[in-house]
Amino acid sequence: MIPFDAGRGTLAVLLSAAALLAACGGTPTPILQATATPAPPTEMPTPEGPPDGPSPTSVVPIELELASDAYRHPEGLFSLRPPEGWELMVTEASAEFRSPDDALLIEAQSTYTGYALAADAFTAFVEGREGTLFAEKPGFVSLQQEIAANAGTARSVKQVELEGQLWTVRSSYVQGGAWIHVLESRVPSDSYPAYEQALAAFEATFDAPANLAAGEAAYSWVISFTGPQDLFSFDVPVPWKHEILRANFVAVDSFISPDGRAQVQSIVFDDGTTISRAEAGTLALAMLRDYYAEDVDVVDDLVQPDGSERLTWVSPSGEFTGVSFFETQGTTFLMLTLQYEAAVEDIYLDLLTYLVGTYNAP
Repeated sequence: MIPFDAGRGTLAVLLSAAALLAACGGTPTPILQATATPAPPTEMPTPEGPPDGPSPTSVVPIELELASDAYRHPEGLFSLRPPEGWELMVTEASAEFRSPDDALLIEAQSTYTGYALAADAFTAFVEGREGTLFAEKPGFVSLQQEIAANAGTARSVKQVELEGQLWTVRSSYVQGGAWIHVLESRVPSDSYPAYEQALAAFEATFDAPANLAAGEAAYSWVISFTGPQDLFSFDVPVPWKHEILRANFVAVDSFISPDGRAQVQSIVFDDGTTISRAEAGTLALAMLRDYYAEDVDVVDDLVQPDGSERLTWVSPSGEFTGVSFFETQGTTFLMLTLQYEAAVEDIYLDLLTYLVGTYNAP
């Protein structure tokens, strides 16, 4: 295992993941969020018609009786009118409502992004989250995806197979300053047409306050990623884009922030020959210069108690810095790298410190 000397301290993971997202194939976990600066008011996207045109006349709409009083999240993140009598579960950054028969789930979830993302970064956030939680799941079919990046809104409707049953998941995204909120519902697919109008009416009750405070931790929803051949695992932020490279004895998995200013990357190299300590050091430096920048300058090289090494490096031309951990297991070379622009260190360093602290190579 590659240990981590947390110079800035690691972040604590709080509470269990929302059942809605867990049911869709993963266990996103919230990291503590707090308050700081204001952001503009937020409203959910205007409800639209069904993805494939008007519902068939044979479908009888089912109404959801909404509570007369709005529910307000304890942290002041949002308010909404949930269905009357549904069970509530709250985390630091979400509220989940479950129907009495456990057949339907609705969740409101908020993510602090450090600063207001530009339109292209908002799009990357939506596409990254959809890819992480849904696109690679069994039975996935995209029914609708509309992104109005300049307005900071998006909607996605998709089908996913879970335990032999087909579910329809409806996700509405809205950006408010340095926050992105998601209102998400999960309904059995054969029942979705009947509930569609009711879900749209429920979404219209969502509101985020004008003076929404900033969060202590950016990208606080994380999910565990397991590397090739189960060699290792570590947490990654849910909306970060996953890029995969497989070639010439090398497996590279990169998770890139929506604004492209930070990433965590794993490199596995195995050509079948045993790698000595000296060879591992040379290989690590070569990979840093191949994958990051030719002018990488190692400013600190620290041998860890278990024999692995930690390199702290900078790239003067790119104005970014990184920390890499590498070790060998027989013929396998493992390297985990955190890389970020110096200008956004305050946003990303603690998050990246937390992520590497979850790294586990059995």
